Amino acid sequence: MKSLYLTAIETFPFIEPPPGRTTADGYQLLNELGAVDDDNALTPLGRELARLPLDRRVGRMILAARDHHALKEVLIIASALSVQDPRDRPIEAQ
Repeated sequence: MKSLYLTAIETFPFIEPPPGRTTADGYQLLNELGAVDDDNALTPLGRELARLPLDRRVGRMILAARDHHALKEVLIIASALSVQDPRDRPIEAQ
């Protein structure tokens, strides 16, 4: 939402707004990843991260790997982390 310049998540007119704890946890994760600063403003790294259509943790791994010249190896790990476990079956199909 921040990368699209929408209003703050706390004031966005959701039909069913997320619980406050969920929003706080999201901001905490983004802060730990370096995507937002202490004032919850998007950082340059956060802008890059927002452009990746991935889980934020996996995206952060890829961006760090690029900077440390380990992109090839981390892309293999990231792809494995991004797919559903083939052993998981729906309850009705078990």
